[in-house]
Amino acid sequence: DKFTTLKLAEPWYLIINPRVFVSTAQIFASKDLTRDCHPLTIRAFQQGEGENVCQPVVCALYPEIQQAIDWLNNFSLARMTGTGGCLFAAFDSFEKANEVNALRPEKWSGYVARGMNTNPVTSTCFI
Repeated sequence: DKFTTLKLAEPWYLIINPRVFVSTAQIFASKDLTRDCHPLTIRAFQQGEGENVCQPVVCALYPEIQQAIDWLNNFSLARMTGTGGCLFAAFDSFEKANEVNALRPEKWSGYVARGMNTNPVTSTCFI
């Protein structure tokens, strides 16, 4: 194998917690979970391809998650963290992410964080 250094963007992320507990065991036990998706290459991932196959199952079982995804999609592409229940979306600046966070419904919590591709302590690249 040959390793190649990648330069990935380091956007600002708005993380939204709709305050819904999602049972990972329930999601993985669901008969509706797709188990035949195609592998994703790094190149395809960098081009924005790929999907979270858990998301349709989670949204069917937890409509509050779908509601939060729909809301966040008004500002930037919302993605679910693993099997949920938190969501995140990328923004070009802290100001924009913070502006959207200020608009979020009070029933959810949220915060803004910067993407990091290197560990500031060791300068080791995370891929």
